[in-house]
Amino acid sequence: NMYELAKVGIWLGGPAPFGYKFNKVIENNKTLCYLVENDIQADTVKTLYSKFIKFKSLGKVRKYAIENNINGPRGNKLDLTTLGNIIRNPLYAKSSPDIIKFLQSKNM
Repeated sequence: NMYELAKVGIWLGGPAPFGYKFNKVIENNKTLCYLVENDIQADTVKTLYSKFIKFKSLGKVRKYAIENNINGPRGNKLDLTTLGNIIRNPLYAKSSPDIIKFLQSKNM
């Protein structure tokens, strides 16, 4: 069951989110993928969040990223859509009772 796999932290498909890479493990003759931090990219994501908290503006974060040669997932300049997707992605939220309650309220 895909839901049960996701509950135990198995990545179900698609490219790894910015800041992560795959750790492939073979269990019961099946290849399973777990996400692990990509140290360099994870630092970039943390910087983007820090600047978003400071500036409260995607446009200002993008300007900061360009001025400081911070590139996006494909090595190109961050556009506002990609930056917004990173900032809004619940994957980056540290789990807590408040986060769980919020995600449940959004049926996530």
